[in-house]
Parts: sequence; structure tokens; C-alpha cells
Amino acid sequence: MLPPPPPPPPPPAIEEKPSNQPTFMEHWLEKNASPPINRSKQLREYLGKQCLFPTHIPYAIMCDVKPMHSLIANHISKESDGDDDSNSATNVNIDQNIPTHRSPLDDMRKIASLCASYKTRSIVNYNEFQHKRSIQLIEQQREQQSTTKDDTDSSSENIANPPNKAAITSMPTPPPYHPEYTQLSLRQNAHLSKIHSANYNLCLANAVCPDRMRRLVSCWKGLDPRLVKMMQDEGIEAMICLEEKEAVERCVGLGVQRVMKDILG
Repeated sequence: MLPPPPPPPPPPAIEEKPSNQPTFMEHWLEKNASPPINRSKQLREYLGKQCLFPTHIPYAIMCDVKPMHSLIANHISKESDGDDDSNSATNVNIDQNIPTHRSPLDDMRKIASLCASYKTRSIVNYNEFQHKRSIQLIEQQREQQSTTKDDTDSSSENIANPPNKAAITSMPTPPPYHPEYTQLSLRQNAHLSKIHSANYNLCLANAVCPDRMRRLVSCWKGLDPRLVKMMQDEGIEAMICLEEKEAVERCVGLGVQRVMKDILG
């Protein structure tokens, strides 16, 4: 009697091809996902909201109020620089109970107090910029030090003249934490420092010469940004609203002169 035949081989396994169709969860996540955030657009809007001047106006053509800076630094008490941001020049409301016989020096102290918030913001951002810049330089020094260690040709020189490790490894003390400015990048802090420095100058000029400053800002707003960029590339940006700018600077100079006469008697 013959043995029974062997069982037939199992059928070949069916290869599972990956499906290109999204699953239900993938389709739901795609449908309900939030739109991508445009960081550059957010940054431009943020910086634009900080400006008291049109954003297409270069910093180089701002009105010069250096005589007033010197006056405030040398003759105005430092107590006026510690006011809150609520005293900014965008919503200045002079107290109606202030007597009318105030001297020009008293008026200048009031102006310095009202504009101090912009100066404080500029200093805070500049300190943040300086700190982050110093950290960047330290990291570059460390990279250079690591590359010199790998260089066999300079090994004898490194032994004879070892690098100052304390200067390279020690990190500078960070400035006090600020919820708005500490988290910004080095370049953003630099931009904000310039913006608020310009805001401080415009605040001082507007407080002393409001009519002339209003005409200057009106001239700035009427300019085409493309024309400003073209004049800036040609190196003739100093001609932009020159008449209105010089009128503000003359008025500021007369204000400083009146205060100095009051100080000198």
C-alpha cells in the first residue's frame, strides 16, 4: 500500500502595499491644524507698533536733539528718569493744576520725566544686545581655541603662551530678566534700542515744539517708501524733509537756550 501524498504547499503570502490614503486621524489633524505662523511678518508688525515715526523713515534723518540730551544729562535731576511707561509722550496729559509761573527749567524737568520711558526702553534693549553680543564673542573664542588645539603645528606656541581660560570660559552676568525683551534675539534687541532711542528724541522735540514736529511727521508720512529707499541708496537722504527738520532743530536749540539762561541767571 502506497503512503498518502504530502499536503499541498501553503499559498504565497499576499504583500501588503502601503496605502496612500490618509487615515481618519491624519485627515482630522490636517483639517483642524492651525495655519503656519509667519515669524518675519509678526516681527515687522511688532517693530512697527513700537515706532512713533513711519517705519520707512531711516534713523539717520531724525531731527538732532543732542543739545537737549546734554542739558538733561548735566542739569536735570536723575530722579525724573525713573517714571513708569504710563508717562510716555503718546498720551501726555499735563496736569491742569500746574501753576503758570513755572520756569523753563521746571518745564524741561517735566519733559524729561514724560519722555523717560522711551530712554529706559532703549537702555534695557541695548544692555540685552551687549550681553548677547558678548556671549556670541565668547563662543567664537571657544571655537577658535578648540581649532588651535587640534593644530599640531601650533602646539609648542600654545604651551609657551597658554590662552586666558578665565576670559574665555567665564560668562558675563546677564541683565535683569525682562518678560518682553529678554526672549528677543540679538538683532531684535539692537533694532528696538534704535527705535526707542529715536522715540525718545521725537518725544523731546514734540514736547518742546509740537507744531513744527507735527509738520515734520506729516512730511514723513507723505513720502513714498520707494523714493526714500532710492534717496538713501544714492546717499542724499539728508535732503528728505530738510526744511521741516531744520525748523524743529532750531526750535529745540532755542528751548535749550532759554533753559540755560534760567540756570545761569
